[in-house]
Amino acid sequence: MKIILFYILRKFFVKLEIKGNLIVLEKRIFIRKTTLLNRADIVRAQTRRTLFMRLINAKEVTLFTQNGKVVLYLAEDETPDFLPKRGNVCLKPRFPERIFGAFIDTRALTGIAVFAVTLRKIAKIFGGSYFDGIIHAIFTTAESVTKALSIAHIVLPRTAVFLGIFAIVAWLFAFIRKILTLSRFELSSGNGSVYVKSGLITLYENQLVLNTAAVVSRTTLFSLITKRAPMYCRGVMVFPCASGKVRGKILRSFFGVRTRGANLVKSPSRAVFGHCILPMWLFIGFSAMLALLFITGNGSALITRTVLTAGIVISAYLFALFFLYMRSAESSFSEDYTMISTRRSAALYTAFFPTTLISGAVRRQTVFQQLSGLCTVKIALTERKICTARLIPESSLDRA
Repeated sequence: MKIILFYILRKFFVKLEIKGNLIVLEKRIFIRKTTLLNRADIVRAQTRRTLFMRLINAKEVTLFTQNGKVVLYLAEDETPDFLPKRGNVCLKPRFPERIFGAFIDTRALTGIAVFAVTLRKIAKIFGGSYFDGIIHAIFTTAESVTKALSIAHIVLPRTAVFLGIFAIVAWLFAFIRKILTLSRFELSSGNGSVYVKSGLITLYENQLVLNTAAVVSRTTLFSLITKRAPMYCRGVMVFPCASGKVRGKILRSFFGVRTRGANLVKSPSRAVFGHCILPMWLFIGFSAMLALLFITGNGSALITRTVLTAGIVISAYLFALFFLYMRSAESSFSEDYTMISTRRSAALYTAFFPTTLISGAVRRQTVFQQLSGLCTVKIALTERKICTARLIPESSLDRA
């Protein structure tokens, strides 16, 4: 609908003017809305071209600022200077590296949401029979899996098995979609910005302003095993599979962040309970309930026993994972750059940024942390982002 009003019927509903450093965008349907955007406020510019847009010679342009974004549609031959432009220095990942990045970047919940929306679109376009066929295939698979589990004396509700298989199919769908998104990936820099291009069916181009946001590396268990992780800036993947050496090269050559010569700060082993307290209590709770189940003579309750056993296994896995993250997390504080590692959910995020981006810092200690010599540091960046280094030695911080 938007592309019809704001591109095909653009001369009736849209007026775009570029007056020096000022971009004026006026949209009018029932209400006239005028947006004034200073070129210097743009921190990220993105063009997106779906297959339909390419057929009608159109592209969607999104201009991001620190306070929001502006979306407009242009013809393919319209090339104002605020659009993404390929730089001189270019880096292209290999196909296995793109597969790695797609695997790490595919999230289960996002995959479920995208898959559900896709099924809804299929039902609208092709009719409900296609939707019913897909659901029936998943339900039939769930029945077969339920029977196989019952043979192994594992009893799960059929609905739970159906939801699990639906989640797996959704993840695979999102994984394949992500592989297509990362096709023809290209990273380049020039003119004070970083350019990222990718896509096969839908084409994406992003231009990121340098030294205005942190570069983030996302580490999962698979990343710890392979010693590689994808890198992001402003929510855009800038490289799908970077080892420590490649990461340092990208930070230095494309983002101007030099990471050598700084002292590393790590959380000591005595802080393990502070990092792993939640899965530890979950493990104790599930174990106690399972023991109580057998003490009360209800050990034959297969569904309850299966759920509690699954809870024990998951909490033990999370405890081990959080412990590995604690051992791998490294932070660094120097005059030139700052690196902070922190765990969020089931992934470890490491942010790299010039020290000049820091707008404020807070060092916090509880009574117990004062006795153990540990502290938590929160650093605020100029773009209202907070980076946290948890349970690091206060003495190491003072030396840094």
